[in-house]
Amino acid sequence: MKIIRTLAFLLLAGVTLAAAAGKPEPVETLRRDALAKMRAFVESRPQSPASEQAERILAQEAADPDPNRWIGETIRFGRSVLRENPPQSNRDEIRRAALLILDAPLSVEDTDPAAPAGFGQTWRETINSIYQPVCDEMLDEILKTRVASGVRIWKVYNMGFIVKTPNHTWGFDVRSGNTITRKFTPDQLAKLVKILDVLFLSHNHADHVGADLVREMVRAGKTVVRPTDDTVSELNGDPHLRNLYGRFGKAVKVDGLLVRAFPGYQEIPNREVPCCVYVVTADGITVAHNGDNQNPQPYELLEKARIKPDVMLVNSWSGFAPCLKAGQPKLALIGHEHELKHKVSGRDPWATVFKRITDAGLATPIRVIDCGESVSYSNK
Repeated sequence: MKIIRTLAFLLLAGVTLAAAAGKPEPVETLRRDALAKMRAFVESRPQSPASEQAERILAQEAADPDPNRWIGETIRFGRSVLRENPPQSNRDEIRRAALLILDAPLSVEDTDPAAPAGFGQTWRETINSIYQPVCDEMLDEILKTRVASGVRIWKVYNMGFIVKTPNHTWGFDVRSGNTITRKFTPDQLAKLVKILDVLFLSHNHADHVGADLVREMVRAGKTVVRPTDDTVSELNGDPHLRNLYGRFGKAVKVDGLLVRAFPGYQEIPNREVPCCVYVVTADGITVAHNGDNQNPQPYELLEKARIKPDVMLVNSWSGFAPCLKAGQPKLALIGHEHELKHKVSGRDPWATVFKRITDAGLATPIRVIDCGESVSYSNK
């Protein structure tokens, strides 16, 4: 019965049993695709500052094609367009074009046998050289930002988000996007511990749990909420760890936050990994986060309880349509695109995400944002 129910849920969600949406392509194919999208960008927006930047990159690649250089050039270009057109600028068309350009360099298989010697390491170092400063800038921004009303939410990486209301700041699945060490720098850890009042972990998978951050949080006397004992199990017994799996949406207080945890799971071969769908309320704002949940029951319970989150942070591949239909939030943010810890076959490109949003046909406004970007919501 559970298998039939899960299959029905996945069909409703518009996803396949495999989370993968990407297909490994040769590096040269990706390079040509990125450049073709940049040409289209220039043709549709002639004489704009961004098009001038794109033309310089195109001219350089035409004169001296380079299997490595285009990675950094296209990411920096896409990021600059996003910076000039932030999420709430009502410039969704140009943001979409920039994200689709970023699909190519972020869809590289760093073990591609056809790539030049040392390419994988160069790719990883290039990604870090761009996104690590993005993380630093974001943390500095969070530290200095004062939220007068409503909520502001930053995307850290993958399903990692930091939520700030007038009197509280908490994080969901916050971990580093570093492609080499998978760790935050000591300075980043110190800032995160200063920023966060509480850290929530949806489930025990490495792309959602930053063990380095968890250790620093509990060392500083900060609360970390997890599903079960097998998540950061080396810290079992620490009084700052709280388990909330199995609460079935019963409201509990966690350091001034009203928290409901609905028990779900992520399916992997031969077993189900416990995964909490969290609903957190503070300062009159309710924010939900669904981790990698693939179980329809949390959404059924959410709907039955008539809980209407203001904002829902939803996974791109595990079925966000049923989640949003149940919660009917005022705003949704998508996560888990381009999880670089996975092989390309397990990453979601933005092209796929946009298609899923279109196919879902939901009334809820859905924002697609990159690492370091933020969105504000006012409940006035």
